Amino acid sequence: MKKNIKDFTEYIKDFVKNYRVEIAIEAIIIAIILVFCGLGFVNVKNVLSDGTFIIGILSIPVFISQYISYKKNERREFYYSDLDKIIKFHTENNKRDENAIKIKVLQLENIFHTGISKAENKKDRVRLAEIVESVYFDLITQGINLKEDIRKVNFKSIDNFEKDDSAWLKDGPLKIIYNKKEGNSWEKLSDEKRENEFKKWFKGNIEKVEPSLRWYGNGPLPKDQKGYSNLIFYKTEFNISSDSSALNYISTIFSSCTLVKVVFNFENENDKNTVVRNIKSINDEQDMVMIEVKAQCDGVITELSTAAPKIDVQVELGEEKDKNLVKDNKLAEIKGRYLKGDTLVKTSKRYIDDSRPYILKSWFSMTFQAFETFRKNKNNIKFIILNSNEDPNFAPYVVLDFDKDNFVSLVDYKQSNKSQLKRYDFYFWVTIDKKDGKISKVVDARDKDNEIKLNIRK
Repeated sequence: MKKNIKDFTEYIKDFVKNYRVEIAIEAIIIAIILVFCGLGFVNVKNVLSDGTFIIGILSIPVFISQYISYKKNERREFYYSDLDKIIKFHTENNKRDENAIKIKVLQLENIFHTGISKAENKKDRVRLAEIVESVYFDLITQGINLKEDIRKVNFKSIDNFEKDDSAWLKDGPLKIIYNKKEGNSWEKLSDEKRENEFKKWFKGNIEKVEPSLRWYGNGPLPKDQKGYSNLIFYKTEFNISSDSSALNYISTIFSSCTLVKVVFNFENENDKNTVVRNIKSINDEQDMVMIEVKAQCDGVITELSTAAPKIDVQVELGEEKDKNLVKDNKLAEIKGRYLKGDTLVKTSKRYIDDSRPYILKSWFSMTFQAFETFRKNKNNIKFIILNSNEDPNFAPYVVLDFDKDNFVSLVDYKQSNKSQLKRYDFYFWVTIDKKDGKISKVVDARDKDNEIKLNIRK
């Protein structure tokens, strides 16, 4: 009995919520009629004897019924058309294309808002929110293959989705799903608590879609190796206590795991030095996968791994007929060929190194602000290295073409030393094969002993 009363109450609430505008209009009409009757503007007897008025009054329920029927048909149209699009998003198996995914996420957002406005009751709204949530995470992890070389996996792009393309989730599906549990109220949470709930929700769903991935964590070191096999930790911080058994066990726990941008926080420097020594020893024997892993204590940081991510670059050679343009320093004409609305172009003259004639050296710089502007507004960056000294081994100029993701990866890698930088400097060295004259190697020689090798895209 109680359940029937609760269901009926829920139905009434949903009916009032869905048709509140129509109910308000009807109430206003009836109120106006009653006011007119009370003020004597309308003679009740005459009104009741007026067949037209009676027909009008009787037609109101018919009109409401037709309107509700129209609304229901509108809802059916949503469920048969827009939900088909969601199914298509879910079943399509495309390669990772950031722009295509962004478009689908935008479409999913619009479908969600349309569907919520047409959902008949709370149950339907919760179901739609849960479906949209699930498909959203499938979309943003589309094409991510954690079984391939982990250096090829672009975790940064998922990071960007969380920051730039997920705002609607907070006051959309997340609010509905959070409020589903009795006693919860998304509206009463502070902005900080909402943000924490969002991050927890995002983390949980990413790990649901990719079970081997541990996304943004912070906590103590696990007590044993149980459950810590073949996992991938991304941007996780482990707080290490001065416990001898834990300290000795760190390298064992993570020997089969992959660590990406992980930080170990120690209570004292001696513990840190001991663990660093052990991990490096294990790494030499077992080849642990560690990408940008750090150990720190009281602000002193030790790099455990600075393995560069795989960064692709397209190489293009200038034509022989352009020799005079380079000789006469007509940079504007050369740059003009490559400038597009979404492309940034930078040029550098060749730097002479007589001892290494088969290497074209260059130097480019970019301020932090210029990089942020590029990241927000452009999709490509082209570096043109001019063969200004007319080295016969090279074309008049060489173009290094980076798409946004690869260039951002290069900058992110440099950013590990940002505290020592006043800007981003790029020392691109292009090596030509002596035998066939083809480009064989491209590096960013960040310093004398630390080159970042770039993968030449075919």
